[in-house]
Amino acid sequence: MKNVLSDYSLSDAEGNPVEVGEKRIYAPNVVAVVDGEAIEMTEGIADTLEDPYSELTEDMIEDSYDKLDCIFKCLEKSVMCKKNSC
Repeated sequence: MKNVLSDYSLSDAEGNPVEVGEKRIYAPNVVAVVDGEAIEMTEGIADTLEDPYSELTEDMIEDSYDKLDCIFKCLEKSVMCKKNSC
């Protein structure tokens, strides 16, 4: 899964990134795996969501649906997704 996960880093006291050489998996994550290779990953969370405690708008719900729909289409035999296509 290293090809779909971002590098994880911490910050020092001055706010400078410190690379730790690791990756993190957050929940919820949905990963499309084709022929044993992870080709796409999404959290299914709308990009416009800033406060996780706020009520979801119709646009946020639609964005989340579209992200998940794209991942599931990658798994259909009739659709061949390229890396980072969703």
